[in-house]
Order: sequence, then structure tokens, then C-alpha cells
Amino acid sequence: MDYIETLATQITMGATNMAYNLDFIAADKLGWKPAPQAKSALEIINHMVDVLNTVKARLSGDGSDPVASTPVTNAAEAKQVLVSATAEYVEVMRAVKPEDMSRMIQMRVGPLPVSRIVSMPVFDLIHHHGQIAYIQSLLGDAETHFDPAVFKS
Repeated sequence: MDYIETLATQITMGATNMAYNLDFIAADKLGWKPAPQAKSALEIINHMVDVLNTVKARLSGDGSDPVASTPVTNAAEAKQVLVSATAEYVEVMRAVKPEDMSRMIQMRVGPLPVSRIVSMPVFDLIHHHGQIAYIQSLLGDAETHFDPAVFKS
């Protein structure tokens, strides 16, 4: 499996499982925050969708900023938007050619090579998946939840 396909598998599995984990947070707790400056589960999903859309726009090369997505307000909407934004990102990521990997693109943190940029949403999604799991534990869910679908090829 090459680099891009490895990343595509990781982010698809991560998004699928993050969406699955929303089922283990009560609907009335999806907006709950463990601290005022923290993000709720829904805010985490909204942030992740914005990251996917921003990096997708940068990789597409049109130089424009994506239009901010409409914030999700419930689990069903959050799951659909996250999985859909991930699939769209994977499509753009798979279109990156090996010769483009060293091309520099201006990001918020400065210019970065495409090889680094394609992995940023994967890292971010794994980080935020952990936050969702932590929120679950703070709300009393002591189990670890993995969607069986992520282990099917």
C-alpha cells in the first residue's frame, strides 16, 4: 500500500469510527463541554469538517478558502457531514500525483510541502477522535467503542 492509500485508509477508518462513537453520547449531551474553553462533541465535528474542507481546497490548488460549513446540530447530521467531508477529502487526496509531493502550499502555519499537508487531516482526526472518546468517559461511558465496519476491507 502506498503512502496516499495508507492515509486514505487511516482517515476513512477514523472518520467512520468517530461517527460511530457519537452514538454513545446522549443527544442532550452532544453540546456539553467539560470546561468553558473546551469543545463539545458537535463542535469537534464542526471543526473537523472545516479542517477537511480547508485542506481539500488547498490541495485542489484553486487558492480559495472554503465556505464555512453550516454547523451540525445533532448526531445524525454530524455523522453524515463528517463521513461525506472525509470521502470528498480522500477523493482529492488520491488525485495528488507523486511529482506534486514536494510542491509547497501556503498554509496558516506557513508554506508546507504537499507530502506533509495530505497527512494533516489524518493527524487532526485521530486527535479529535480521542477527544470524543474522552468526552464519553467524562459522561460515564467506561467502554471503548470500535465500529466493526472499520475492520472490514
